[in-house]
Amino acid sequence: FKWLVDAAGNFLRASDGRSATGRRPDGGVHALFTITHRTDAGDCTIPQPPFERAWTNNNVTLRIPTPLFGLGLIEAISDATIEGNSLEMLQRVSIAPTPANELRASQSRVMLGIHKKLGIAGRPGRGRENRSGNDSTITRFGWKAQNKSLLLFAGEAYNVEQGVTNELFPNERDDEPVRLPYPCKTNATPEDDFKFAENETGDLTKFELFMRLLSPPQPACDLTQDGGCAPNIARGSQVFDQISCSACHARQLRIGASSIVAIEAQQYAHLYSDLLLHRMGRCAANADHTPKCLADDVAQGQAQGDEFRTAPLWGAGQRVFFLHDGRARNLPVAILAHKGPGSEANAVIKLYEQLPNTSKQDLIDFLRSL
Repeated sequence: FKWLVDAAGNFLRASDGRSATGRRPDGGVHALFTITHRTDAGDCTIPQPPFERAWTNNNVTLRIPTPLFGLGLIEAISDATIEGNSLEMLQRVSIAPTPANELRASQSRVMLGIHKKLGIAGRPGRGRENRSGNDSTITRFGWKAQNKSLLLFAGEAYNVEQGVTNELFPNERDDEPVRLPYPCKTNATPEDDFKFAENETGDLTKFELFMRLLSPPQPACDLTQDGGCAPNIARGSQVFDQISCSACHARQLRIGASSIVAIEAQQYAHLYSDLLLHRMGRCAANADHTPKCLADDVAQGQAQGDEFRTAPLWGAGQRVFFLHDGRARNLPVAILAHKGPGSEANAVIKLYEQLPNTSKQDLIDFLRSL
């Protein structure tokens, strides 16, 4: 749900005066299925959230999962590396270079010129505005970069998606329009934690380690070698830079020091993302309440309703659904969906639309090779 509602589906009003709509932001996941009417439910009755009313009131947005491959490399990218590509940091380094960072200042001036010409800003997500974090370090996981670490990412999923309380999220979720009845709170919490008797870590930690060590997607060919890729893919790679897709979908980010040797040895994560938040356009929904622009009006972490983390493109060639809600079934549709009122991608999409069809196809072939 985009906005908090009561049991009847009516919007709850904001009391702090900060909301332009007068509503209280939600942005949470709600359960499609409940335990009600199960033979073993006893006195536990949990009403389903008012989805039909929420859909009628344009209060529902859909999501598909983010891919899990290569997340250990993303976690090992330093905050400074991510922040270095933000508009604020590019301006700061360009204006006040020092002898020690003159090369970096020169590179920043070039990038700053490109960003200003295209109308690209970009800023890091930070934990300061996250409901569960206050250390102000840069967040990087999730469609809105709402989570800081893989352990936090996993802990939230265990509780939200599976209903398993854990050491990070030890309490049952009780934020539905109808509060969780007392007869439903039967299990000791957390349900997953350190097993003291066996001196063994819980499932959550094992799951987090599994994600951390998943290999990143491998491209179909190697562009760094002469003749390593077919000519159309090599041309498409040039088009990718020519129309400045790489201004946000940065080809690689340097990996920082890691306690896992195999991760640090990679040196770079070839993820095709700057991991920053960008405004992607806001407009009214279609008559059937399906979205027209990319904005979903969901505020998560520090991201606002029209902001999304730049989605990594590695593995794009192996996907059949694109964008945060899976609405695009092919790459050309996904590319054009980046255009909308207020979108930072508008200038890049205009360049894409002006390409001859052969160059557009080369670009798609290149993306499909990732």
